[in-house]
Amino acid sequence: MSEDGLCSPKTIKRLMKKYGVSFNKRLGQNFLIDNNVIGNIIERSGITAGDAVLEIGPGAGALTAQLAKRAGKVVAVEIDRGFVSMLSETMANYPNVEIINGDILKLNIKNLITEKFDGRPPYIISNLPYYISTPIIMSFFENDVGFVKMVLMVQKEVGERMNAAPGGKHYGVLSVVMDFYCDSEILFDVSRNSFMPPPSVDSAVIALTRREKYNPIKTALFFKVVRAAFSQKRKTLINSLCNTGGFGIPKNVFEEILGELGIDLLCRGETLTTEQFCRLSDKISLFGNYG
Repeated sequence: MSEDGLCSPKTIKRLMKKYGVSFNKRLGQNFLIDNNVIGNIIERSGITAGDAVLEIGPGAGALTAQLAKRAGKVVAVEIDRGFVSMLSETMANYPNVEIINGDILKLNIKNLITEKFDGRPPYIISNLPYYISTPIIMSFFENDVGFVKMVLMVQKEVGERMNAAPGGKHYGVLSVVMDFYCDSEILFDVSRNSFMPPPSVDSAVIALTRREKYNPIKTALFFKVVRAAFSQKRKTLINSLCNTGGFGIPKNVFEEILGELGIDLLCRGETLTTEQFCRLSDKISLFGNYG
């Protein structure tokens, strides 16, 4: 079966009827039907014949087939058993593709990468289910899963939040977390009309490249400070830290800390950079046992 056919709504409907499956809204199933978008994803990923790729949610396999033509090996994790059966047909001509039936959030991805790629860091290239896109991405970072680069289709608003700069309207906890772990870049936007069925939002393809730039004394405390800073967006940073942080530090001490760091006492959390959050959490770590 040609890759073009896997982007055809008519072909997808025929295959779904053959295998007795239907689109599952709960699983966020929206399949790419635009070959130009798929081609752009492949080109912007930079993968070559020597590379390994992990895909999440292959669906009917339109993106999977194109990945298989460019990469050395593709492992695709699909949660829906019906589509796993369909993929056994649509991927039959690609011996370098392996389909795994499972929930990506429940699998031991470190073990999977070691087993399937001989421990070689893969590219992670996927049209992610939007309702769990952030938990999936965070699971790769939090579990320290090795990868070369992620190239992911996400909801456009989520992509903007991931890539936002301090002070911008999309800047928030997710922006800081992404900057903590990686370099991010929005590659291009994608219309909702490029999917079947079309989602209610537009999308974006974002590239995330892992790097180590920040090294707070206590990483868990750093994230606690970030969450507290954004917990009350209309409040100043110092009030948010005092009201919701649970740090057990008096306001006058927070004033001293911010003064030492050169941070305006009237500023809000959304104006701080990741580096400033690191230095703030390091200062707070001196006043208690935060793990």
